[in-house]
Order: sequence, then structure tokens, then C-alpha cells
Amino acid sequence: MIKQALGLRQFLLRGLEKVRTEWLWACAAFNVRKLIAAMERVRAGMESVQAEAMPRPVRDAPGDACVGQEGRVTTE
Repeated sequence: MIKQALGLRQFLLRGLEKVRTEWLWACAAFNVRKLIAAMERVRAGMESVQAEAMPRPVRDAPGDACVGQEGRVTTE
């Protein structure tokens, strides 16, 4: 699963110690990718919850006076 997800077809180093180290690096990279995906799911879920909790702005009725960015009173 890890080798397929990261595209690792073979070990690049020789020797059991080096292969073990390379495998640990691959496992760490796989876990980081899983963590990032989980954090993105949580962030997306929190954004939808925040959007639901935010009060919607009250729109003025047409013809009500409002102050524009320039500070002038305008009517719609």
C-alpha cells in the first residue's frame, strides 16, 4: 500500500540498515500525507459549520438611505 501510494518501486540504497532507514522515511512520508488529508477534511468541516453559524447580513429595503464608501448618503 505504501509503496504503491508513494510510487516506490524499489529501494535506492543497499544494506539492511540503509533499507530500514529508507523504509522508515517512506512510512513517515505516507503518514504525513494522511495527516494533511485529515487536517483538510477537518478544516473543510469547520468552514461549513462556521458558515452555518454566521448570521446572515440584513439587507436594507430598496429606497433606504445608506452611507457609501465616500461618506455620502445615497438611496437605492
